[in-house]
Amino acid sequence: QHYWTLAVEAQFYVAWALLLMLLLGRGALFSPRRRRAGIAGIAVVLVASFIVSVVWCTLAPTSGYLSTATRIWELAAGGLLAVLVRRVPPLRVGVPVGAVGWVLIGLSFVLLNPSMAWPGYLALLPVAGAVLVIAAGVSHDAPRLRRLTDNTVTRTLADSSYAIYLWHWPLLVFADRALGHPLTTPDKLGIVAVSLL
Repeated sequence: QHYWTLAVEAQFYVAWALLLMLLLGRGALFSPRRRRAGIAGIAVVLVASFIVSVVWCTLAPTSGYLSTATRIWELAAGGLLAVLVRRVPPLRVGVPVGAVGWVLIGLSFVLLNPSMAWPGYLALLPVAGAVLVIAAGVSHDAPRLRRLTDNTVTRTLADSSYAIYLWHWPLLVFADRALGHPLTTPDKLGIVAVSLL
């Protein structure tokens, strides 16, 4: 069941390439006119998909959760970021922007729960957080700050993130059935540990 994310990604990559070829023709984002067309096209896709996500996930949460149409805006946010942000901002800008992003991601863990219609508007919290963290970047002028996000542990987790994702779901399903009770926090932490292994 959890391979649906691969379908969403594959559809996104094909559709995104076609959209950008249509918007940009043979050129790249270097010309101002083509860059504006790219930004406008990505923004339209982002807004349209976000509206679809909010409506669909309110009316039919299960199918909305798995739909490519409700997820494209999350990926389009990264596409828009890639077009708009061209360099790492100075520390006086990057540090507060990154801090707000990390707070939003942290709030996602605290405020969101499985009873909520997801993704819908709720996904704004972690998506905006991720966009801000990526936009902030980490300047080479801040080696201590860089060590927080660019170290062996984070690189290993990043390299293994999809494998961890693939393992966590069957472990959750089997543990839930084997234990015969709702999973407790220690149960969930154990599943995380086994997924990492």
